[in-house]
Amino acid sequence: MIRLVGLLVPVVWAVGCTACPKITPVPPRDAREALRRVSDNLEVLGRIALRADALVTFKFRDADGRRHSYPLQDATLIFQSPRRLRFDIKHTLAGSVARVGSNDEQYWLWIEPEISTMWWGEWRYVDRDKGGGSLPLRPNQVLDALMMRPLPEKIGDGLPPLLHINGDDHRLLYVRLDWEGWPFVVQEVALDPCPPYQPIGLIVRRSDGSEVMQVELGNYRKLGGDGPYVAHRYVIEWPQDGAELRIDLHRVRLNSEQVPFYDFPHDPPVDRVERLDAGPTGDGS
Repeated sequence: MIRLVGLLVPVVWAVGCTACPKITPVPPRDAREALRRVSDNLEVLGRIALRADALVTFKFRDADGRRHSYPLQDATLIFQSPRRLRFDIKHTLAGSVARVGSNDEQYWLWIEPEISTMWWGEWRYVDRDKGGGSLPLRPNQVLDALMMRPLPEKIGDGLPPLLHINGDDHRLLYVRLDWEGWPFVVQEVALDPCPPYQPIGLIVRRSDGSEVMQVELGNYRKLGGDGPYVAHRYVIEWPQDGAELRIDLHRVRLNSEQVPFYDFPHDPPVDRVERLDAGPTGDGS
């Protein structure tokens, strides 16, 4: 039996049917169709970058238990599927206070005031995560939370997702096996039951059912006549780490010109650099 631990609390759906009451929803026939609806909507972002201005609130607790808060900061977000990301959180007077970045080989995060640390890793070793208790959030989780790339057909060595429908509560359940071979739900993706049938929630779990990350997203808008539907509001929480990231996108557009993604910051303006994964030597070097 699959342990459906702590499923998302049913949501009052506010997208799709509310905006278009004359449209009759058509539930997906199976998990394949649910995945296809999301993938078809986002397909263009594999060829063209999305660029947006944003207003961001970022809160977290550091390794010493001290609280840090950056309320209502301006930010720039540039994304191209599957892994190219430039997320620059700025302060009106102090310039950039944090940057989350990713290219095809590496991912990184640096926070300059007070923390003065950069964390980084390589995608090919992302499964060799060393833990890193001082890290406020993980760039790979930010990519997952943005929901701007097609949903995976499985997580790691797990199984294809199960489609769970209970009235207006539609979700995909991703299952993996724990170290004893018992299945558990590692991710839940809540889907809007109405057009455009896109994700409106995400929960990432450990094998014991505890939550790693919870995401609420909404306010979907279509970009131009032929563009994708893109969420404009995000609330991302890391409950056990005491971290929260709120993002409100505005002036969102597709950018077909050459996009200035950050190169890996070999000389970041910080005092400390920590590697998140154990590299090929096993010591994180």
